[in-house]
Amino acid sequence: MRDPDNRVGGTIEWWDGQTRKGGRDFAPITNSGVSSGLPFSATVPSGAFTDGRTIAWRARSSDENATSDWSGWCYLKVATATPQPPTVSSADYPDDGQAHGGVGRPGDFTFTAGSPNVVAYEYTFVGQAPVTASVAPGDPLTITWAPTSVGTQTLEVRNRNVAGRWSSRVSYRFSVAADGGTGGGGDEATLSSYWPFDEGSGSSAANAVPGGPSMTLRSGATWQPSPEDGGPGGWMGSSNLVVDAQSGGYADAPGGVVSTDGSFSVMAWARQTVLPQTPDDRMTVVSRFGGATSGFSIEERVSPDDPFPIPRWALVRSGGAADGQVLIWSDDPVSQWGDWTHITAVYDAANHTARLYVNGQCSEAIPGVGTVAGCAPVPVSDPIDADGPITVGSGGPDSAPGRYFSGDIDEVRLYDGVVSETEIAQRQGS
Repeated sequence: MRDPDNRVGGTIEWWDGQTRKGGRDFAPITNSGVSSGLPFSATVPSGAFTDGRTIAWRARSSDENATSDWSGWCYLKVATATPQPPTVSSADYPDDGQAHGGVGRPGDFTFTAGSPNVVAYEYTFVGQAPVTASVAPGDPLTITWAPTSVGTQTLEVRNRNVAGRWSSRVSYRFSVAADGGTGGGGDEATLSSYWPFDEGSGSSAANAVPGGPSMTLRSGATWQPSPEDGGPGGWMGSSNLVVDAQSGGYADAPGGVVSTDGSFSVMAWARQTVLPQTPDDRMTVVSRFGGATSGFSIEERVSPDDPFPIPRWALVRSGGAADGQVLIWSDDPVSQWGDWTHITAVYDAANHTARLYVNGQCSEAIPGVGTVAGCAPVPVSDPIDADGPITVGSGGPDSAPGRYFSGDIDEVRLYDGVVSETEIAQRQGS
């Protein structure tokens, strides 16, 4: 405030209300005797206005001889709370566990505000620089983006309110097809269940396929914390399932999500902490129980035909009265350093053959070990129609848990049909 011939004072008053005629809750504050040209200010007491209220305030100046008119009204909306995170959706690249679109094929992604006073969004496709875009309060934002690579992609989004407060980030995960077609494997396979194990807490793991059954964590099964919660996280950076043979931990879901008397495919990421020592040590990653036998089982075990007791991955597929028949061994041993490994088992009912892929690769057989994963499919006997639950971290007949795995398991997928090598490469590379 300025007064060329006198010392100047002033008054500020604030009103609680959306219009000028709102009731004045507080007496005016006067700061008299301020020298001309210096700023004049007053502090609104803490707690005087609650979150979401609008402060209407004005000021006037005075000296020893006169008082000015009131200024025009100024408005300030109080926002002390952090906004809720936004929601993300896309019809072109939905988060449904299947591959869509293709490299260079643009898609729309829509962000919906988590709170009505949101005025900006920040988004980033992981690996790229973040982008901030402003909107009118509470409005959604739609962006268009074209993928530059195949496989799983992650879009992270947060929103900011009028007070400058940011929400937490949400991660939207989707997959880009290599051949530009929905599902990555064309008509060969349909994703029937997908458990990302991203919850990080609780006793249930959601199925990302609409209508698919959730998994229930049993006994000592627990979670590897996500990086946001101070942990190393799973393969995809979020949490993952942790199972331990000593505690008998595992997870299971009701049967019926995939038929084992027809063609099917199974995928999982696994990182073991214990290695089998003898052929009797069977450590199961994923299994479908039957009666006296299992419909299928992906296991970590030692081949009795191996000249040295080297742990390998195995596809176990029972038929008739046989139990524990290893159809295919991996040619590469299980990592002794506890590295993440992507495992895919495929059964082709029409041709009565099976394949096993480790880290997306198949290779030639090694003499003296038995049937080993190779590019040529392995002939197998007719399977049984297992009617028990799907289990992760355990496997055995009569729906009884056993043969426990020790380590981390993540991103379990089941398909009805023969999944393509394109799809396998996408999942292994994501």
